[in-house]
Amino acid sequence: MVENEMIPQNTGGGPSLKFLRNPSGVLLLVNFLMVMICWCILAAWRGNVSDIVADQLFNQTGFFLFCTVLPWLFYFVFFVILLLGCNEQYQNINYARWFFINSVLWAFLLFIASCVLAGQSNKDPCDAYQCERLKAATAFGFLTVITLALHAYFYYREWRSSNEPYERAGAI
Repeated sequence: MVENEMIPQNTGGGPSLKFLRNPSGVLLLVNFLMVMICWCILAAWRGNVSDIVADQLFNQTGFFLFCTVLPWLFYFVFFVILLLGCNEQYQNINYARWFFINSVLWAFLLFIASCVLAGQSNKDPCDAYQCERLKAATAFGFLTVITLALHAYFYYREWRSSNEPYERAGAI
């Protein structure tokens, strides 16, 4: 009987954190935490300002929240995929390329969102707008862009090194 290659074989290994031994795995965890910190800072800002102030900055803060909550969910799913070893069970998916594209996309969008939020973080009166929280969210947004870019770099290297045998053979 021929078994389908897409069905993972239960090797009994269970969940493993061995993906955290390389820089791209560590950066996955760092990005997960950094995006969550950005999200929490802006959510705390929203809870501490008046509804009028929140409504004035709704579009800017909404885009920033979109650029932090959605990648946080993606990174949670990526963490589970790597934790359960699905990347080793389903080898027909180029995970390095997928993680590279995802990191570049979210770094670009979060950079734009951080720039927009930075432009709004110097409102007067600063006490009413709680500019310090907006500045903190902006700063963590820019730091997260840097870690996302580093993450993309490591996955780009991994993706290109996995394609080298095919390039030498003329397949790509």
